[in-house]
Amino acid sequence: MDRYGFTAADIWNVDETGVSTVLKPNKIVAAKGKRNVGAKTSGERGTNVTVVTAVSALGNAVPPLFVFPRKQFKTHFLNGGPPECIGAGNASGWVTDEEFHQFMQHLIKHVKPSIERPVLLVLDKHSSHLNVKTLTLAIENGVVMLSFPPHCSHKLQPLDVSVFGPFKKYCAAAQDAWLRNNPGKTLTIYDIPKIVTDSLPFAQTSINIVNGFRKTGIFPYNENIFGEDEFSPSFVTDRPEAETTIEPEKDPEQAVMSSTECNPTPSASTSQAEPEPGPSNREKEPFDLKQAFSPEIVRPYPKAGPRKVAKYNRRKRKAAILTHSRKKRFRRTAK
Repeated sequence: MDRYGFTAADIWNVDETGVSTVLKPNKIVAAKGKRNVGAKTSGERGTNVTVVTAVSALGNAVPPLFVFPRKQFKTHFLNGGPPECIGAGNASGWVTDEEFHQFMQHLIKHVKPSIERPVLLVLDKHSSHLNVKTLTLAIENGVVMLSFPPHCSHKLQPLDVSVFGPFKKYCAAAQDAWLRNNPGKTLTIYDIPKIVTDSLPFAQTSINIVNGFRKTGIFPYNENIFGEDEFSPSFVTDRPEAETTIEPEKDPEQAVMSSTECNPTPSASTSQAEPEPGPSNREKEPFDLKQAFSPEIVRPYPKAGPRKVAKYNRRKRKAAILTHSRKKRFRRTAK
C-alpha cells in the first residue's frame, strides 16, 4: 500500500469454488414434530464444475470462468451462462496451470492494468497460481500478486468470507426451482451455467463484496482487525511440542553423580518417617458440594495425537509477493 498507493478499485481478490449437480436441499415445509423429512435431489452423487471469479474492493466483479470435467471444451457448454463468461475443460474439472493462465488473461482484459497503473491481486497459494508462465504474464501487465499465509484463507479471503457462503445457498434454491420446473429430468453439468446465472448476482453484490474486504482488514487497511482469541490455538487440537533442544555431552562420572544427587535412594529412617496414606487422611478432606462441576471431570475433552513425521516434509510456505522479480545468474561449468 505504501509502495504503490493502491485504491479500492485497484485491489482484487480471485478464488475458485465448486458447484455440484447435487447440493443440500433448501428449506421445505413439513408437518410439525416430524423427525425424518425427505427432499428430492437430482442424484445421490454429483459432479463438480469449478467456478473462478474475481472481485475488487470497490464492489466490481469479473465474469466467471467455468472449468468442466471434460477433456475437450465446447462453446455450447456455456449456454445460459453469465454475460461474457468463459469456459475450459480438463479430465478432473479442477483448476490447473492452463486454466488459471486463461483466467489471468481474462482478468487483464477486463481490469486493464498497466506498468504505470498496477493493480494488486490477493490470492491463496494454490499450485496453479505459482506457474512461471502466469507470473511472467502478471509482471508484464502490472499485476502485483500477493499470497496469503497458509491456513488463513478462511479469515483473509474476501470471497470466502462474504460471497461464496450466500452463493451456495442461492445455488441450492435455484436447483430446487429447476427440479420443480423440469419434473422427471436430471440436472447435468451443462445446466450449471444457468444455475450460476440465477444465483451469483444475488450473492456477488457490491455490499457483500465491500463488507468482505472490510471484514478481512484488506481495505480499508486494518492490521488490528483480529483479536487475540483469533490467534489462540484450539484446546481440543492441542498437540505436544517436539523436543528440539539438545543438551551438551557430559562425562559419564558426572552424569552418575548428578543422577544420584537428584534422586537419592530412600533410607530406612526416611521411609519410616513419611506417613503412609490411609483412611484417616482421606476423611480430613471432605468433598465440597459447592465446587463447580465440569463435564471434563467425567469425560476429558479429546485431543489430537502427535503429528506423524513424513518421510519427505513439505517446505513451509509464507505470505509473499509472487511477482517480485528475483534475477539469478547461473554459471555453466564444463566437465
